[in-house]
Amino acid sequence: MKPDVAHSFSWDPALIVVDALRHVGLDASPDAVRSYIEGLHSWTGINGVYDFRDGSQRGLSENTAIVIRWNAADATFKGVTKPGGAPL
Repeated sequence: MKPDVAHSFSWDPALIVVDALRHVGLDASPDAVRSYIEGLHSWTGINGVYDFRDGSQRGLSENTAIVIRWNAADATFKGVTKPGGAPL
């Protein structure tokens, strides 16, 4: 299988919903789950540290993005920027 990050895009959202249900309960209303997630911050996932308090409903911003490079010689990814895009 070729390396790809597409499979990781569903991991964090699923864990965020699980976290919300653990806090508000399995019988919580959709509004209660949404309210919990909208107040979530400093939640660390595999794609970055989430903060939903800005109202964008994204959790991640350009300040959390990094650029990685695939090194075929040793079959690993290597970070080439700091969060936000500044070179290492």
